[in-house]
Amino acid sequence: MWFDTRPRNLGPLPAGNFIWHDEPAQPGLYIITGRGWTSRGVAYWTDGRDARVIAVVGQSLLALNAKTGKRYADFGNGGEVDLTKGYDRPVESFRWGGPPLVVGDVVVVGGIPAAGGQSLPGDVRAFDVRTGALRWTFHAIPRPGEFGNDTWPNGSWERA
Repeated sequence: MWFDTRPRNLGPLPAGNFIWHDEPAQPGLYIITGRGWTSRGVAYWTDGRDARVIAVVGQSLLALNAKTGKRYADFGNGGEVDLTKGYDRPVESFRWGGPPLVVGDVVVVGGIPAAGGQSLPGDVRAFDVRTGALRWTFHAIPRPGEFGNDTWPNGSWERA
């Protein structure tokens, strides 16, 4: 069984003791005001040879070897994907409401828009489980040319 606890314990817990745990590469890296170093749960992926534990911690998507807890250096940037990157506009922080979802060879991650200011756009994104590369984005607020954009009058989709 793999799960996370606060603070800084993410890993398997057979017989009541952690075999390994993952800690941030830089102290304070995952600390977000009011949330601390936390996660909403983990996902598991295997292809029969490789097994990975996938987690969103702070603003990062992590891929960890299920047996050793080591990060995959070729996943994202040094073992993690910065979830504040890759949006159409700059975002200052990433918030989420649930664990990542693994479907086939992709990891699906949603975000929670914050009230006011430069919020997350509410996009749902999918990342390659092996490389961390962005595979696709579903825009909750449709862009021009996407179904439903015409229901946003006077370009209101740009301000939402």
